[in-house]
Amino acid sequence: LQNIDFVFERSGKGELRGEPVDCKLPVRTIPLIKDVKVFVKTYVTNKGIFAPNSEPVDITYTQKALTKMKERHGIDAVERYKSDGVSWICNCGYINASEEGVCPICGRIEEEIKYKVDFDYEEMCNEMSGLTTVAAMKDVLLDHIKKGEIDAKYRMELLQIMESGLQYEKTKGSMVDTVLDKVIKVFEG
Repeated sequence: LQNIDFVFERSGKGELRGEPVDCKLPVRTIPLIKDVKVFVKTYVTNKGIFAPNSEPVDITYTQKALTKMKERHGIDAVERYKSDGVSWICNCGYINASEEGVCPICGRIEEEIKYKVDFDYEEMCNEMSGLTTVAAMKDVLLDHIKKGEIDAKYRMELLQIMESGLQYEKTKGSMVDTVLDKVIKVFEG
């Protein structure tokens, strides 16, 4: 479907709301829809008319990880904050110049969403997410600690999370998801 115009207004909670738009999709094709990708060609804000200058963000998270991200960062979240010094990626997926302190798409303020971490904790969490026991997760954590990648201020808390998870796993079954959520919260606040 091409050239569909949507009009959104920001609610008091920072969410975007819009009226349904008639897109004249044949009724018999609706059950065949597996997923939808939206590509924004231009958008209008109170600062002017903009055209995205980069490729659309492809969401690489599992459905479960994406759901948890949306719970933590808002319904429009599709990406974790990242910065390379020249630009920063907002939770909404928009790539902002480093001098822009506020995302023009969603209004998030960079200082409020950025996390101060000393290494790529997402890589470590991705390693942990495929594991089936907390003991295996602890091995991954210890490997990163031995490499000197994790700042001392996080080590004790992370080790406590692992030990607690190991104890609960003995009586309650798999604690992998719970432990992974707690590890992420250590870095994201």
